Amino acid sequence: MKGRRKQKRVIYVNVRKLTLFCVTVAMCLVAVLSVGLLVRRFMKVTEFSVTGISMYDREMLINASGVKRGDFLYSLDRKAIEERILAECPYLEEVEVKAKFPTTLHINAEGKSGQWYIELSGSRYALDGNLCVIAETTKTEGMTKLILPNLKSVMMGKVPEFGESETERKKTLEVISAIRTTTFKSRLTEVNLSSRWDIRIVADGCFWVYLHDMSDFEAKLKAVESVLNSDRLKGFAGAEIDASDPGSIGVIPIRQTEETGA
Repeated sequence: MKGRRKQKRVIYVNVRKLTLFCVTVAMCLVAVLSVGLLVRRFMKVTEFSVTGISMYDREMLINASGVKRGDFLYSLDRKAIEERILAECPYLEEVEVKAKFPTTLHINAEGKSGQWYIELSGSRYALDGNLCVIAETTKTEGMTKLILPNLKSVMMGKVPEFGESETERKKTLEVISAIRTTTFKSRLTEVNLSSRWDIRIVADGCFWVYLHDMSDFEAKLKAVESVLNSDRLKGFAGAEIDASDPGSIGVIPIRQTEETGA
């Protein structure tokens, strides 16, 4: 018996109805979107949220933004607000402003990271790269301890007051400027400038370097750099480095690792 022939199915499409349906759906979507945008446009700021770590508190950042409760949230120029906050709060590294649905303005503000820290009257203060005081701090990881001569006072946003004379202050800043340009700056854990005739630095927390006075200072720093990057310190868990004569650096091990048998 021969197999039955398959019957062809024919589907008729009413183009007019299909077109009308598609147009209706599209119009509904546009209407919903328009209503949503219209509603957003008239939503006002009722709350502020602030995140990030900086020397500025919540109210200071909100005031710096210039935004007030009742302002239309989704009409705000967020880039302009960020620039305004940065101008009012110079010790911020970056600021991001966002509108959070439905009515919250969110500010994330990150303060400048400390490169140095100083101690005065039992408190520690973080300083930026220009030696301006950022904030009082208890966390000094990653910062270099700076001992300034005759440290007298600190003020937020200002260079600490130090030195018995303008000459002492100027010479100290010259030394700091020279040290800041070295390739081993990130390895320094302490810079002792309590006397410019007895300058001392500590690298990696275990290599004590004696630079003595400011004579041939750049040559001394280059010599120290060469020693720190050489094999002369290999196997030493600590050492004293005499860099008073850049042409003849002396290295005295303080203690050695088990590999060296000490």
